[in-house]
Amino acid sequence: MIGIKRQQNFAEFDDLQIKQSRIKLEKDDSSKMYLENLSNELFYEIFDYLNSCDIYKAFSNLNIRFQNLIFYSPFSLKINFCTQTKSIIADYCRYLIIPNTHRIISFNLRSESVIDQFFKYCTIDSSFNRLESIILHGLTDRQLLTVLFYLNSLPRLFSLTIDMEDDYYYNLGDTYRLIFSLSKLKYNKMSLFGYEELLIEMPIILNERFSTIEYLIIDYSCTLDQLDTLLRHTPRLCHLRCERLVEPDDNIKQYHSITMSHLIYISIGECQIEFDDFERFFKEISFQLEVLYISISWNISYLDANRWEHIIQKYMPHLKNFHFTYDQYIGDILNTNPNHEFINGFISSFWLERKWFCELKIDRGEMVFLIEPHKKEWSKFYEFTADATYSKHKYIQNNNIITQKKTNNCSIQMTIEDYMLTEQYRSNINKLKPTFSAIRFTHLNINNNNISISMLIEILRLLPNLESLKLSSLSIIQSTTLSVEDTKQYVLVSVMNQITKVKLNKVTEKIQIQFLINLCPRMQYLEVDCMSYTDLEMFMTFILINQITHIPDLYCLCLNVPNANDHMIKTIALTIELETIIDNYKIQRIGNKFFFHWKLMQ
Repeated sequence: MIGIKRQQNFAEFDDLQIKQSRIKLEKDDSSKMYLENLSNELFYEIFDYLNSCDIYKAFSNLNIRFQNLIFYSPFSLKINFCTQTKSIIADYCRYLIIPNTHRIISFNLRSESVIDQFFKYCTIDSSFNRLESIILHGLTDRQLLTVLFYLNSLPRLFSLTIDMEDDYYYNLGDTYRLIFSLSKLKYNKMSLFGYEELLIEMPIILNERFSTIEYLIIDYSCTLDQLDTLLRHTPRLCHLRCERLVEPDDNIKQYHSITMSHLIYISIGECQIEFDDFERFFKEISFQLEVLYISISWNISYLDANRWEHIIQKYMPHLKNFHFTYDQYIGDILNTNPNHEFINGFISSFWLERKWFCELKIDRGEMVFLIEPHKKEWSKFYEFTADATYSKHKYIQNNNIITQKKTNNCSIQMTIEDYMLTEQYRSNINKLKPTFSAIRFTHLNINNNNISISMLIEILRLLPNLESLKLSSLSIIQSTTLSVEDTKQYVLVSVMNQITKVKLNKVTEKIQIQFLINLCPRMQYLEVDCMSYTDLEMFMTFILINQITHIPDLYCLCLNVPNANDHMIKTIALTIELETIIDNYKIQRIGNKFFFHWKLMQ
């Protein structure tokens, strides 16, 4: 949007009064700051974040300066009408909107009654020559076509959002034709709730001008035929989001050949069409595609890695980010694919070269399979190369970091968020054993506060290839006495596991950390969320002693400390000096996080 330089246009008398009052205030008490002392430019900046109706209500009767500021200044107005009485809307229209049509850049009308009242007093026409954005909530069909007719006179309308809530048979062809006729429109979102039987009939008219829309959001159930109709009228489209893509009732699947030379982003919230139809349609419009989001439920044909590889290589050669989600009930998916061996098809060189990685999530009885671009959650500490807040001696890069950073092994994460995975429901673990055996999981994320120590050990035993472990809460690590069998498993897991990265939240007791230090003796990176009452000196001493005795490979520690400050760095550095012989280390603070990095002894 083009900025407009703001200029003072108050009477000289007003300026003199303001200056004199400021001088008097400074003499009375120079240490105090008064609202009246703030500059007009600062108020412009503040008003830019506020609803102009609230500004009018709060300041219009305060004094002459604010009246001038509101009514005679060039700053832009943003009108947001929530549920208001008729008299208030009439007052805003009469005294704020109508005299300032040339300053208004956005309207947000949030209900059917508000829209009705607004249009009783105001007509949107070319006098709103700076109006750029309109949001209409709770619109009825009776209001919609009338409003769209008037919007055609706006010279700078870039964004239009429409929410409709009526539930009946409706043809959107006339609506979209009016929307597409808006000559400057770049963004359009249409939300319909309860519409199950929609028509979008828009035959191409000879010499018809195509829409200028670049961002199109379809927030309702749309068939491929309807989507095809919309795309034929929006050749400049670069960003498409469709919340629900469904099969047509009449099974007519005739699509026109469309060239979408600008389309680089597609998001499909719920894709309910057959994979054959998806491929047939999207292969025609996706050659320039760079980002694809797609979510599938139940249709197992979408889990064909080889077919996806063919589609992407042939029809989406520029695709950079692929976000794929597939969900199904655990029992159903285990019946059709008990080992989840399809996942192994998504860890070939094709996927690894593009840094697209797999995750299997267990959440409230559902199994969710995801493919996403590589997350840096575990790689950030390898990039600890910024200037240190505190350091001793010249830091020498650890050889372990270089070696691991160059390694590009396949990465498959298991995430457990299911409250059903507790001792009471141990049978659920037994159902997943074939999956654990068939897939080489490398990362485990447990976001479950109820899982027992015994079950944690059992899961770790079934996942021998883990490189990282993340726990949402240390309440799962309690000082309960293990059975003889659990103790044997605990010792076996600690000897056999290859976990090098551990992330722990909400530490309340040292015994919780000691448990995991003993369980993961090969850890190289440890991240802990400390409590507000944690004694940092004692905690650092505890970790450093364990670094010598139990976790000799640890060379990077991250502590998330509430209300962290730079003074703590000196305290921690002194502790390192007193408790260890480490003489080559860095300390860095980023927000509430302290990063400690040292060179291991040779």
